[in-house]
Amino acid sequence: MSKNLELVKNLKPYDVFKYFAEISDVPRGSGNTGKIVDYLVSFAIKNNLKYTRDNYNNVIITKETNSKLKSTIVLQAHIDMVCVKTSDCNKDMAIEGIDFVLDGEWLKADRTTLGADDGIGMAIILSILTNEIDYERDIVGVFTDDEEIGLIGAHKIDLSNFDIKYLINIDNEEFDVIDVGCAGGTQLAFEKKCSLTDELSGKLLEVEVGGLIGGHSGMEITKNRGNANKIIVDILYKLHKTIPFNLINIQGGTFNNAIPNKAKARILLEKDIDDLEITKIINQIIEEKLHDLKKNEPDISITYHLSGTNEKFLILNSKDTNDIINAIYELPDGLISTFENSKDIAETSLNLGILRTNSDNIYIEYLVRSNVNIKREKLNEEVLNIATKYNFVKVLDDSYPAWEYRKTELENFAFNQFKKLFDKEPTIEITHGGLECGILLEKLSNVEAIAIGPTILGAHTTEERLKIKTVKHIQDLISEILLTIS
Repeated sequence: MSKNLELVKNLKPYDVFKYFAEISDVPRGSGNTGKIVDYLVSFAIKNNLKYTRDNYNNVIITKETNSKLKSTIVLQAHIDMVCVKTSDCNKDMAIEGIDFVLDGEWLKADRTTLGADDGIGMAIILSILTNEIDYERDIVGVFTDDEEIGLIGAHKIDLSNFDIKYLINIDNEEFDVIDVGCAGGTQLAFEKKCSLTDELSGKLLEVEVGGLIGGHSGMEITKNRGNANKIIVDILYKLHKTIPFNLINIQGGTFNNAIPNKAKARILLEKDIDDLEITKIINQIIEEKLHDLKKNEPDISITYHLSGTNEKFLILNSKDTNDIINAIYELPDGLISTFENSKDIAETSLNLGILRTNSDNIYIEYLVRSNVNIKREKLNEEVLNIATKYNFVKVLDDSYPAWEYRKTELENFAFNQFKKLFDKEPTIEITHGGLECGILLEKLSNVEAIAIGPTILGAHTTEERLKIKTVKHIQDLISEILLTIS
């Protein structure tokens, strides 16, 4: 028995946590999902369930019934996770699973993301597929690949062989919220080919931003958390107005849908610039930045190291340095607008998730979101115009549609069943996160959908945690819907 299985042996419902432990023992970062697909196939074979596995690592597992008195329902979750770890964690998440930690009413991971987004959704579906209940309908478990890096599996999956009436997505992160719509998104990436210059000597300044909370760029965007990529460029921009320098390299962020929590840059200054002058200016810039951010980022750290050096560097020339700093400084980031009738719910946003140099090339990647397609398209154009103004070339432009709200029987039914089970009303919400429902509903005619799930906090960060008791709540709600809706 694995350590994870041993840890969850007393958690309820055990069948769900057993599957979640098995799933978490398998590495399944985005782009690295072969082993978890093998696990799902083995699960289907072991339990005599019909399955298909396509060329895009999507898996469909069907629990068939002989009676088929009611319409087919799809239960859907994604199989990949965002892999993030703390600086002191030596785990290789490409080949190792997650290590669970129990913390009172919460389940967490040891210094990594937990992967409850969306491993717990997978586990709930597996428990439904293997229970002894006859729902008098076929239940189709749909497991999509690489949701976290562009909803790729949902774009590619073929569901045309199924006569589906309802779709229940299990990728919501608030137990008492029923999502009935979501933002559409565009992945926008740009590259700039730069000219390098040999520089034999100078003063090396290394700047590092860390300690930020980070988080999901859809769900957390209204919390005004700092973006490490924007912060470090803001510092360089202000420094560059006073002291000339050339950029050596800059790096921050891993995923376009996660707010970067750390970034670093190295620049080369002229060797005859006075150390005291540099120190005075950089200290003032950092002090102002910390003052602006401390309220929302209590653990932020901005550090620097200045040293004289005779080391030979390949540096970006002055024009490219200017273009890069000015472009990223001018480009918008974060929350752009909220809904008119609800100022705490995001409507349009964007996140500079990835920033990196590689020798003579710089790469930046955004995820633009909006619940209104025309506003997303307008923001896409603004980003494109600023980037091209500074000689960046677009290398990625990949969009998925908003799941636009319409009142449905499934929404009403889920609302009433929730109220009956838990003696309170759920919140009906249109989320700013990206869900696969919009893409899947484009493939399916006259299908109704909702998104639900147990409570997860801190998704896409090492603080991710799952509220244990809400797992049974969602399992019970889904089972009740499957039993009673026509």
